[in-house]
Amino acid sequence: MMSFQNLYKGLRDFSVNPQVIKTIQNSKRYQPNSEDLSKARMVQLLESRNQRTYLVATNENLYKIIDDRRRNGPKVAWSRSLSSIAPNHQLAVHIEPYKRTIDRLVIDNLPEKQNLVSKKLFRNIELETALKKLVC
Repeated sequence: MMSFQNLYKGLRDFSVNPQVIKTIQNSKRYQPNSEDLSKARMVQLLESRNQRTYLVATNENLYKIIDDRRRNGPKVAWSRSLSSIAPNHQLAVHIEPYKRTIDRLVIDNLPEKQNLVSKKLFRNIELETALKKLVC
């Protein structure tokens, strides 16, 4: 439930997971006849006071979704075919230190895209393990 303080500041609640996944329908790359949203997988990468960032994978594509509470709803930041960035369902990544609480995730076949990662989200599971499960 939205607090009065957030309402006053013009901040909405973060979207729930099904809303985030449904956002991929707004992408030009989305193929409604071959991508089954009920089988989409999602990993949250970043969490800040006003923003959450996710990677969402379907059988065809990988999408980066940004859910910014200062905006109307989640948006697709970019999308790529899984076959181009994860051949044979192997997503090659490396992690670079960035700030005390945030690292930078670089997808080897997509180095031009910035992907910040909250370290606190991956205390119980390694990021690489979560990403392998995402593209399998």
